[in-house]
Amino acid sequence: MDFKEFAKKAERQDTRNRFEACSKDLSFIPKTMQGFYSEYNPVDVEVSMDGNAVRFYPYSDLKELKQDYELEDDRFVFATCNSDPIFMYNDKIYTYCHECSVTDYELLAESFSDFLLQTD
Repeated sequence: MDFKEFAKKAERQDTRNRFEACSKDLSFIPKTMQGFYSEYNPVDVEVSMDGNAVRFYPYSDLKELKQDYELEDDRFVFATCNSDPIFMYNDKIYTYCHECSVTDYELLAESFSDFLLQTD
């Protein structure tokens, strides 16, 4: 999916959704997501995806967000749904119930682009 198309969909859902370009060091972000954060850093973005409210986090919150969920180093948290983390692992998008004793990951999409396509 074209990131611009996602941003337009998000803004149509709610005019308060805001994106801005980001010229910071993005090297800690997975390569497949760097273009998104470079051009469409989600400053304040919450969208409906499959009937659920998904909050995307801006560049400035990503490192802290990772620490909050204490996931392994190769998991990259970029969004939440009902306070459960949404993260990239091996280029696929997953979530899990962070308050459950069992951490079975649920596959949400085969890629970041496929995940963005789920926007209502």
